[in-house]
Parts: sequence; structure tokens; C-alpha cells
Amino acid sequence: MLFFMFAYKEKSCFKKKTSSSFVLFFLFLAVFSFLSCSGDGESSSSENTKIQEKLVIVFHLPDGLGDNSYNDILTYGIHKAAIENNLLVYDVSPTDWEDSVAKIKKVFASYREIIGAEENAEVSVLFVFASEGYLDILRIKEEFGEYLSSSENPFTYLLFESEEITPDYYSSEDSDLSVLSTVYIPLYGASYLAGKVSETLLSEKENPRVTALLANDYMQFEIDGLEGFAQGYGKSYDKIYNYTGATEEDVATMKNKDFVAKTINSSEDIHGFNSEETAYKIAYNDSFNPFDLYFPICGGSIHGLLRYNREHGADSFYTAGMDSDMSIYSSQVPFSVVRHVDKAAEFCIKQWITDGKIPHYQRLGLEEGYTELVISKGYENLSQTAEENLSEAIEMEKKYYEN
Repeated sequence: MLFFMFAYKEKSCFKKKTSSSFVLFFLFLAVFSFLSCSGDGESSSSENTKIQEKLVIVFHLPDGLGDNSYNDILTYGIHKAAIENNLLVYDVSPTDWEDSVAKIKKVFASYREIIGAEENAEVSVLFVFASEGYLDILRIKEEFGEYLSSSENPFTYLLFESEEITPDYYSSEDSDLSVLSTVYIPLYGASYLAGKVSETLLSEKENPRVTALLANDYMQFEIDGLEGFAQGYGKSYDKIYNYTGATEEDVATMKNKDFVAKTINSSEDIHGFNSEETAYKIAYNDSFNPFDLYFPICGGSIHGLLRYNREHGADSFYTAGMDSDMSIYSSQVPFSVVRHVDKAAEFCIKQWITDGKIPHYQRLGLEEGYTELVISKGYENLSQTAEENLSEAIEMEKKYYEN
């Protein structure tokens, strides 16, 4: 039996209105189906209601589905694997981080009760957490300690976008995160290559100015992407400025720099991935002291820059695509740093199906083919630079993670 669920919601008022009731409704439906469906669909007797399917439950970034970026790519990969392997899939999309705590507790408790039934002893459940942002939530021992105990845990847990979790990360007051498998898709190598290509792209401009726009300054994959790009482009930055907290002195300093790094997160969007309007305001404000290229590592917030590109056309800056090939959104996207998180999801799910577990930590980067730099149509002159520097970018990524 394939129980296929895709809680996709558009970026609109409908999304915000339905997120809570929509997810709770399907939680009920999923549990009901899980408990009542027979293996062959022909009998409801107790001996034929034993559930043998594998189940994948995905916790997405709050308000993240429909971002046409990272979240949607991850979802595509998980559902593709589900179709190919006849898996049950359930998507959970919290409205905010506080809501995610309640939803995780509810789902953990519900499915532990289901799996605890004797007739379901062979059922396998994989919990997927879409972002490192879930790490601090899962650390709360009083909330999740009983579920994350390393002894005879009936579930498999997989966290995306996180480096390896070692025992010194958490204390005795935290949940035992040693049961958590992590997969990391580093941006360093592909971003290094993007820096090299940007140098070629802007070579004919006099005193070109570039800004790296990050969602926040504490998630490792963003820092790695910034460092890789800066190294490839051959420029350094003095600090990472926060747009919403910048002082007048900071603003004055940034006006005189040819390479600036800044973050977009705020109290309204603590991680900075859902701040499309803020990104648009940044583009507008910067137009009075323009940059030639934006290198954004900010999830769905990138669409604020792309909207500005579409409105102003060739008179606007270049925007590097991120996570997927974004050349379809604007002719001002010369290249995209692509992370094949869908392939990574399929790979990890295959490991889970085949081996019954997922390695504690995996890094899948440029050399392994999980990241790449895609040159947009109309910018084929950049392809040679990308090809000539690919091997160097792979080696630089290796060295970066050896330190």
C-alpha cells in the first residue's frame, strides 16, 4: 500500500490559514489509515491488519513548503523515493518554531503508541528533520529525552544541513542526540567555484562591488558557503553585518566596501529563510549605492532579489541562484549553486531501506556530485572558467574540512 501525502501550500494567505488545521487533519488521517488498512486490502480481520510498510515522517522548516527552493527540492526527493519503494509518507509543516515543538511531541507520541502494538512490531519509521534549526529543539530533554533515548529506540532519525553531532555538543541536561544521524551537503566547493566565475563575470566592470546575503550567521552551511565564495572571488570581509541591526556607522562602512557580508534574519524571522520582503527592501536601499552581484544563501528570501531583478531587468544587479537552477526567474541570474538535496534524500532513504539504518554522519559535496555550479543560458562564456577551476574547487573543499 502506498499512502502518499504531500502537504504542499502556496506562498499566500491560504498557506497561513490552513497550515495548522491542514496538518492536524492529515495527522488524524495518517494515523487512522496506518491503524486500519490491511496489508492486502481484502480483509479487516486482526491477522490481516498487521502493518509491514515503512513510514517516513518529514518535519519541514516552519512555513517552508512552497519556497521554490531548498524545502521543495527536499520534498521532491523524499516523495520520489516513496513512490519508487512503496513507502508511507507524512509531511509536517509547522507554522513557526514554537508550533514545531508541539507537533513533534504529538507525532512522536502517536507513532510510538502505534509501533508499540504487537501486530506492528516490524514497522520501521524514519523521522526526517529538514534543517539544523531543529537541533536546539531536539536537545530539550524534558520534552524529547524519552523519545531520543539510545536504548532500543524503535525509530530512525535523520537531520539535514548539520555537521556531525559529537558527545561534547550536548550536556547531561540535553536529549541523547547520539541516536540522530546527520547528512551535510557543504556549499564550500561549489561556492568557491562561484567566486571564480564571478571574477570572470565582473572582470570588465570598474571597481565591481559584491555582497553576500546570508539568512543568518550561525548555521554552518551558510558560513561555509560564504568562506568558499570569498576565497574563490579573492576578497575578504571584515565582519558579517545584520541588516536589521546595522548602526549608522555600519551603514557608512558598508558604503565604502567592495565586498560585504550581511544577514537578513530578525525577530520576526529568526533564521532568515522567509524574509522575501526584507530582501526586496535591501535591494531597493542598495540601489542608491549599488552592488553588481548578490550571492544569497538565504533560502526562500532570495525571491525578493529575483523580484527586483524582474522589475528592473538589465539595469539591476546580478543574482546568483541558490539550491536550484534559478535562471528561469530572471535573465540576471548568470549561474546557480545547486545542492542536490533531493538526491541526498533518496540516497539516505535507500540506505535505511537496505541496511535498516543510516550512518551517524555523512558529508556529500562537490566531489560526490551532490553540489554543482550550473551556468545559465546566455552566459556560456563563464563555462570555461568553471571547468578550469572544478578540480581546484574540489581540492579546496577537501582541505577546508580537514582543518
